[in-house]
Amino acid sequence: MPMPGTDIQHKQLLRAGVSVLLGRTLRRRFRMMSQRHIAGGAAGTRAVCCTLLITVLLAGTIPASAQSSHAPAQPDLGASVGAFLTARQWINDFAVPPTDHDDANIAIENAHGIYIALRHNGRVVGTGIDTTSDALSLRKATGRALSELLGDESMRNTPETLRNTVGAKLNLELEIAGPLRPMIARTAEHVAQHYEPGLDGLAMRRGEALAMLFPAQMRRSGNADNIDAAIARLAAMLKLKPAPLDELINQRKVSVYRFRTVHLVQDQPEASPTATHRGLRLVSTAEVTRESIRQFADAAAAHLINKLWTGDEPLGLLGDYDPLRDDYQPMFATPRDQALAAVAIAKYANINSWDYDVASAAHKAAHKIILDLSEVTDGEHDPFEDIATCALILAGLVSPERMMPFDRTTTNIMNRALVPLQIFKTLEGEQLHDALSDVTPTTRGMIAYALLQQEARSDDTFDWTASQRVARASLETTDESARLGPMTWAYQVHYFFQSNIRSRGEQPVLSLEELTRMRLALWHRQIKHAHAPRFNDPDNTDWLDLTGGFALDANPNAARVRPNAQSARVVALLALMLNDDVLSTDATRGIAQKNQLLAMRYLMQLQITEADAWGFRNPDRALGGIRSNTWSAELATAATAMALIAAVDTLRAIESLQTRKQQRAAPENSQQPPANVREQAPTRD
Repeated sequence: MPMPGTDIQHKQLLRAGVSVLLGRTLRRRFRMMSQRHIAGGAAGTRAVCCTLLITVLLAGTIPASAQSSHAPAQPDLGASVGAFLTARQWINDFAVPPTDHDDANIAIENAHGIYIALRHNGRVVGTGIDTTSDALSLRKATGRALSELLGDESMRNTPETLRNTVGAKLNLELEIAGPLRPMIARTAEHVAQHYEPGLDGLAMRRGEALAMLFPAQMRRSGNADNIDAAIARLAAMLKLKPAPLDELINQRKVSVYRFRTVHLVQDQPEASPTATHRGLRLVSTAEVTRESIRQFADAAAAHLINKLWTGDEPLGLLGDYDPLRDDYQPMFATPRDQALAAVAIAKYANINSWDYDVASAAHKAAHKIILDLSEVTDGEHDPFEDIATCALILAGLVSPERMMPFDRTTTNIMNRALVPLQIFKTLEGEQLHDALSDVTPTTRGMIAYALLQQEARSDDTFDWTASQRVARASLETTDESARLGPMTWAYQVHYFFQSNIRSRGEQPVLSLEELTRMRLALWHRQIKHAHAPRFNDPDNTDWLDLTGGFALDANPNAARVRPNAQSARVVALLALMLNDDVLSTDATRGIAQKNQLLAMRYLMQLQITEADAWGFRNPDRALGGIRSNTWSAELATAATAMALIAAVDTLRAIESLQTRKQQRAAPENSQQPPANVREQAPTRD
């Protein structure tokens, strides 16, 4: 089923497409195109509108803007589409009509400002803004964008005889502002409480002067959630010196507003306009299938592998990537992020055992990352000085998803990584608690996980006490509010015990009651349709792109809950819980699987796809990466790696559930161990 709450938006888009197709909007509300264009190209216009209608139908769940019955009326969607087509024709012609010509008057109901961006291969080459609400607003914004384009370096190098052909090669982005809504807030903190990043624009008025920052502008700057920066920028636009908001209000007599928009984009100059939500195409729950999760994993793995340094130096992976600036910061990923990426890629290789080429490429990439990490060059941080990095290196080397053969080089790396972890194998009680308290909560869980893998591969007596002892202590030494960090890794110890050695009568790391309580608490923090009233308006659609994510850093009962890429840790943990046949019984497995697929929907929303890459200079570097959140484009290496782990473990859980279902249908096969245990559990060589 499509996501709840999107049917209304779908119908709005459908009506808008039909309205344009039938010409009702063109005839009754405004003159959208020149008489020459209408008379000479009516068939072409209808064809474009037919294409638009098809785009709307295929888009399905893409809302034009977040509206509600209690909010001021937004710009008419049919008129907005018509405005886009008109501006598109002006840009193709590389000319706008004179202001006194009827063709320049384009009335758009409820419109209070227009932002236009012209892009060439993702790079913005011209922008135009008009903050008036008259019928000439579209013409003025388009004219300013074309004028700015003429000053672009690429245009200065274009022969004058070819300049008129440039417009047809540009992509158009159009944003139309709705009514300005006054904000009572007198500080930046108060503004943030009533502002939705990526959806709201901000405006500041002083006397007759009005400055506006559109959501698309703020997203493009990478500061959609930076209210202080937005206020400073608005003040500068009004020629005011930077000052706290209360000072601007009291001394400069400014007023602050927020507004919503209709946002239309195209990924090719000849493509039909597509409406977005926070600049994104919404992913529906119906799209989350076993196959789409595998495609998600393929893209995430490819993104990480493509970040491998291709030079001769052993530098490993490039750092976090900002596709808006086409820049890596830092230039190379931290050792810990690189080790995490290696573990994720190796896990991905293991689920592709049926495809030798894919599995081999992934193993080689993980192999290279670890080998590069072990060679410390001038100016690099020594990875073996960080205990979390050592834990991840060790876990990757000796896990079932083993990255490389145990030759002398590999054995030396493993032994170096094991050195700072050895002490945790011997400590108990308060001494163990004290030692773990010196590292971060997440690192505590990583240590337990690494020791589990080392124990399983050891030639010594098969002893599980160390990893279990550290796993329990990692949680006991962590406040309940921060237990997700160690739990993501410590649960692997518990899960292995549940799958392999519970028959020994030993106590599990966590009791069934503890696990049930934790899973219920996480589900309570998952954003679902039921949370819509928390936005103080049951018709509000702000939450649509957040659906399935987990509110980890906020009160789950707060009015505005915004998950981020940290949700990947929860998705990975819940995947293992779904695969735990003690925790997930027949009574709970259905809701657990439903919630897991909803969680994967959110991770898919964060992933850069071709549909989202229309605004990037170098889409190939961005594809498959995981955004920090839905209003930012930054692609963190750790976020992508953790999301890949979550996808792999979710796939394993789904496949395991399918295997169990088949086994129930065929009793003679019931003695076979579950597929996930055969693949995932460590065994001695």
